[in-house]
Amino acid sequence: MTAVSFPLSIDALTKDIKEGRIDTVIVAITDM
Repeated sequence: MTAVSFPLSIDALTKDIKEGRIDTVIVAITDM
């Protein structure tokens, strides 16, 4: 993971959390 993509990933996770896709967030964190 690069420094450029990291903030984008955090923003995407935040968007998923706000939309209620918690399972997607958990999978994304596990894949890191």
